[in-house]
Amino acid sequence: MKTSLAVRAAAFSCAALVICSAATAEETTPIVVTANLSETALDEVGSSLSQIDENEIKIKRKASVLELLRSVPGVSVTQSGGRGRVSAVFIRGAESDHTLVLIDGVRANDANVGGYDFADLNTLNIERIEIVRGPQSVLYGSDAIGGVINIITKKADEGTHASASASLGSHTTQEYRASGSFSDEDFDT
Repeated sequence: MKTSLAVRAAAFSCAALVICSAATAEETTPIVVTANLSETALDEVGSSLSQIDENEIKIKRKASVLELLRSVPGVSVTQSGGRGRVSAVFIRGAESDHTLVLIDGVRANDANVGGYDFADLNTLNIERIEIVRGPQSVLYGSDAIGGVINIITKKADEGTHASASASLGSHTTQEYRASGSFSDEDFDT
């Protein structure tokens, strides 16, 4: 009798552990939109994809998106000079104008040049970055022959918020930032 009670208690504990770990796995599975144009779990995407989430952005402590993209496999970054100078991103050796850049799902590529200049894009309000390597022209057109970079920004907190900051560095380097947001149940900017 004591043995069957101990076996039942052990089985119950194992079942509870399996259920809790399954629930945790479901909660932490990253979701991507860029690869299939619909919400898909990261481990179910057939394309070669990298995702930089908000935690990774905080850990890496990079000021610009360009600096974050340097660490992504299959992505090459060039910059003519220091911060704020003309920059280009190449995915899998394709030209920079064959890399489609989306910001919150809106095309950001320059209509005249074709590419996107990441020089002044900072990481301050970015929730995550999805990078799909390889041809995506069936979904996105000829701008996506090399791949797609989708930058998803943070949603505004409820209410009105504003912030400003200034930074000074060596060699008379200066940086000024200002941001504002408003959100209620009907409106979000």
